[in-house]
Amino acid sequence: MATSNHRILSIDVECVATSYTHDDRSPCSVAIVDDKCEIIFSSLIKPAENVVSDLYPLTGLRIKDLEQAPSLEEILEKVKLNLF
Repeated sequence: MATSNHRILSIDVECVATSYTHDDRSPCSVAIVDDKCEIIFSSLIKPAENVVSDLYPLTGLRIKDLEQAPSLEEILEKVKLNLF
């Protein structure tokens, strides 16, 4: 457990495929949880690139789930607010 001087968080990021090589990925969701497994922040992310595969078996998300999601830049600002 975290002490009063430290905050322990875990970040989980899921990605979709934006092309056909292993490195062609874009974040599609992010979640931050604390040491009590409570969700501090969670959001879908709309990829800037075209998505060739939602990698559904790994992400549990479909491309249509991301259509109205905020951009990565918007989410990074919100994540920074939760981390600092």
